[in-house]
Formats: sequence, structure tokens, C-alpha cells
Amino acid sequence: MCRDGEGYTQADLGGDPATAQTASLLPADVKGYPVAGWWADPRAAAVAEALAPLDWRNLTERKLARRAVGAVDRFTVALLLSGVPGTRVGKLGPVDPADRGDPRVEHLVRMLRSRQWRALSLDRLCADLVSSLAAWQLTWQSTDRSPRGMPDDR
Repeated sequence: MCRDGEGYTQADLGGDPATAQTASLLPADVKGYPVAGWWADPRAAAVAEALAPLDWRNLTERKLARRAVGAVDRFTVALLLSGVPGTRVGKLGPVDPADRGDPRVEHLVRMLRSRQWRALSLDRLCADLVSSLAAWQLTWQSTDRSPRGMPDDR
């Protein structure tokens, strides 16, 4: 599908963020950074796009996790809004880091501390982050109580 740098085309939606293909979240006049090829999960590509301009290897685990969760949340909201008839997702600003107390952040911090993530490529790191978030979400959705204090509003 053709990407215009401002959002998602209707054909990209498919209803599932895991299978949607991301458009650049950078303004159309910004060339951006060469990250995450076409084979990557679009959520991982969104995280890579958010981290690429940063000296990400020198971030703390907590700062990296907060930015990753913020990038996934921004991707999810943009995808949701692009599916509303008559709306168009415009230019998006920088990623807002997730709240410090977000249990997803705590989960990613534990995951990052358990491995030598600074030695990974950005693509590999982002794929691992998104995979870990997906596992956390499955646990959250499949239990009667939410993991690590996340309000259960189901």
C-alpha cells in the first residue's frame, strides 16, 4: 500500500493492529531514519521510529520502556482513529512516554534487565519489546485479576 507520511490508508486497517502496516509517523517532509523493514510488526516499526533519533543504547531501562509503551499506544490510537469514517490521522508529534507507574513499563523493565539489550540491533530490540508487551497483554486478558495492579475494566 502507498504511504503518504500522514496516516494509514483504509486498505491497511484490516481491523487488527498486529497485521496493519504502519505509515511513517514522521511529517512527510522529514526523511526520517532507516529502521524496521517491511517484514516487521508495525508496532515494532513504530517503536523503532520513536527510538531511532535517540541515543537509545544510553537510555535507562525505565526510560526506554516508557518510550516503547508510549510509541505502541500512539500507534494503537492512530490506527483506531484512522478506522473512524470521515477521519484522517494528521501529523503526530513526538512520542509521549508512558506514565511511570504503568504496569506495562514495569514488565518491560524486568525483561530488559534480564538480558543484554544494548548489544541488540534496534529492529531486534523493538521486536522483543513488542513481543513482551503482547505476552503481558495475553496474561492480563486471560486472568480474572489484572497483573501488577492494572485496573480491570472488562
